Amino acid sequence: MTWFAQNFDDLQHNLAIADDFYALANIKINKDKTKILTNDKSINKKQHIPLKFGEDTIDIKVVSPKDVLKCCNITTLMIIQKFSF
Repeated sequence: MTWFAQNFDDLQHNLAIADDFYALANIKINKDKTKILTNDKSINKKQHIPLKFGEDTIDIKVVSPKDVLKCCNITTLMIIQKFSF
């Protein structure tokens, strides 16, 4: 599953809503496979960051935009600061 957000706070808010839905629908997901791909330079400097995913806080791997992300069986999260075309 892929999530897009304008900033980190919006991402955590969206994930809280998703987590409520998963609980309501009795859906199990593996939050430990979560990775984040972002163009936010302050986050890209880190290897891992804590992320509040609903009721849980998980330590997620930061994937550099220069790296190739294999999406099989991985929840991919993206924070987009701005779109430029």
